[in-house]
Amino acid sequence: MKLRQSVFVRRRGNDSEQYASDSGNVVVEFIGLVAALLLPIVFVATSCWEVACSYFAVSSAAHAAGRAFVVTSSESDARLRVQRIEKVVMNEYGLSTRSLHSSISCSQKPCLTPGGLVTVAISRDLALSIPFFGQRHVTVWGTHSAVVDEAR
Repeated sequence: MKLRQSVFVRRRGNDSEQYASDSGNVVVEFIGLVAALLLPIVFVATSCWEVACSYFAVSSAAHAAGRAFVVTSSESDARLRVQRIEKVVMNEYGLSTRSLHSSISCSQKPCLTPGGLVTVAISRDLALSIPFFGQRHVTVWGTHSAVVDEAR
């Protein structure tokens, strides 16, 4: 009958000596992961924020402009009000009116005929720069339809 021999491996040196050459690598790896993962996420989140802010501004401007248009006494004054409202709302949101486009359509001629429907559509073009994807163009728009009061 043969007895099994146990094999014991004796470690030489201290365990800390084995890992001594790895000291400081965690910091380097963390910085690498932050740069590789967190920075693109920040760029995408910033772009999404800009689109959302532009959408809310354009939608609010269209709503306010449509309501102001139908309560004005003359069509020329109404169109001037729409332009002023666009500027005011965009300034409130901290956005420029540079790439802003608006159109006004009426269901009846002249536009302020009692019972007529006036639709104000406002759009804004955005140029978003996202790393690794280049520059992307996005258009956000808002519309609002209002009825001209019949008791004018």
